[in-house]
Amino acid sequence: SQCEKAAADKKLAGAAKNSFIQKCVKTDGAADKATQCEKAAADKKLAGAAKNSFVQKCVKTT
Repeated sequence: SQCEKAAADKKLAGAAKNSFIQKCVKTDGAADKATQCEKAAADKKLAGAAKNSFVQKCVKTT
């Protein structure tokens, strides 16, 4: 994964590596969800407050 590659680039090992990967996966996952939800909103041709509301609900439920 990208997170494991980043940990290797930082020369992390053991507990430090595991901790880094766990944090990385959580933040990457959130970013991916937001991106998917933004795409779904665009597909539905949403804009403004309707788009923001849709994206917020989408991120919480996925």
